[in-house]
Amino acid sequence: MAIMGFEATNIDEAEVRILSDRLTTKMAQAGKFVIIERARMNEVLEEQGMVGAECSSQECAAEVGAMLGVEFMVNGAIGKLGDAYTIDIKMFSVATGAAENMQSVTYEGKVEGMIVEIEILAWTILGLDAPKDLIKKRRKYAGGDMADSGGGGGISISLPLLGGLGLAAAAAFVLSQPEAASALPEPPALPE
Repeated sequence: MAIMGFEATNIDEAEVRILSDRLTTKMAQAGKFVIIERARMNEVLEEQGMVGAECSSQECAAEVGAMLGVEFMVNGAIGKLGDAYTIDIKMFSVATGAAENMQSVTYEGKVEGMIVEIEILAWTILGLDAPKDLIKKRRKYAGGDMADSGGGGGISISLPLLGGLGLAAAAAFVLSQPEAASALPEPPALPE
């Protein structure tokens, strides 16, 4: 498996490089695949007259993967929109181009918390459960006010918002019920 450099949008490219390097390290530590060194991948790109930034499309990544002789490639993007950071990662087959797994996460907080998110994504993109200590770290950076997203998938909902949604759903249910019928009439008297 080889991991391409990630695209950066509204975020410092050095930060994106640090995060993609951390992803590479953690994926290698997971032990599910042998990860090709980035230096070797850059050699292949240079031989083709390209640099990593010129090879951000899935098609280009698949070509590089074929030259490296790997089964899977990983590419992605990290961006910032307002106070929110986004990470999108795709693992795809070099032979078919089909996506094997895609993961996304949106994070608000200190940029250091992105390290924890990228470490969790390193596990989930491989189809593995993230270690419990990483989930605990996620809660620390999120201030303990985030719902566990169940090992990736990219959705975080604050607990107060979740409670409010539940209350609104209950109110909508009660209000949509038809009015109760009036009391039943007296049953007929039994014959004597």
